[in-house]
Amino acid sequence: MSNAVNNVNIEDSARVLSRNAGGDRDHTYAVFSAANAALTGRPTLFFRVHKDSSAGSITLEVKLNNVVVFTSPFGADILRTVHEIVDNGVLQLANNTLTITATAGTGTIEVSDVLLYYPTTV
Repeated sequence: MSNAVNNVNIEDSARVLSRNAGGDRDHTYAVFSAANAALTGRPTLFFRVHKDSSAGSITLEVKLNNVVVFTSPFGADILRTVHEIVDNGVLQLANNTLTITATAGTGTIEVSDVLLYYPTTV
């Protein structure tokens, strides 16, 4: 068997998460599959965050299949890409769920360009 990498584009559009009253604090993306994933390999999650200078810091928590895989605060006026290597055993072949939540802080943050690369066997 040889090794390869596959990816799933989870969502290209932006989602605004808010710690303000009445705002959406979390977003669960559509259920996705990881066809031919080598479940002993470690996938890498990528996403973009944009926080303007309108408020202080805001903390994001990312869960894949109800397992926290990333938590970090983001300060004011930031635009960057995040990548996180996920532990073995978290990704499944099918019925994967990804939820991103604004867990603390103030203001809003935009999350976009969410994708997951994972090892496969061919």
